[in-house]
Amino acid sequence: MARSDRRPRPIPSQPFAPNQDPEPTLTLSCSDRRIQRLQCSTILAWIAVTAYQANRVTFVLIARIPPEGIEDFRAHEDAVLPLLPEFNGRLERRFRNPDGTREVHIVSFASDADFQDYRNDPRRMAQAWLLEKSSAKLELLPMANDF
Repeated sequence: MARSDRRPRPIPSQPFAPNQDPEPTLTLSCSDRRIQRLQCSTILAWIAVTAYQANRVTFVLIARIPPEGIEDFRAHEDAVLPLLPEFNGRLERRFRNPDGTREVHIVSFASDADFQDYRNDPRRMAQAWLLEKSSAKLELLPMANDF
C-alpha cells in the first residue's frame, strides 16, 4: 500500500449524479477516535473561552499618584488586589511609569454583580484610608470588548 493511500480521503457530503457538479462542501473521514476527541475538545474549549470573554466586564483604572503618596498607594494595592479572585475578578495588566506616579490597570470581572460585590467588600473598604492618604487621583473607565 502506498503512503498516500493511508490518508483520509475527502468524501462528498451528499451524493451527486454523474451529470451534475459535486457540492463544494466536503467531509473528511477519520477513523481514529483520539483525533476526533481532540478536535471536539479543542472546539469546546474555544467556545468556553469565547463565552467567558464575551460575558466579562472590563475596566481601565488610571491612577495619578503624587510622589509622596506612592508608598501608601502600593500598600493599598497589596491589600485589595489579592481579593479579586474571590469576586471572579482578575488584574489583566498593570502598567506603571518609571517613577511610579502613573499607573494603568486593566481589570475584569465575570459580571457587573461581581464587580459591585468587590467594590462593597468590607475588607476592601477597610483599606480606603490608604488610598485617601496617598492622595491618588483615580479615573475608572468601563470598557467594551471589541473583537
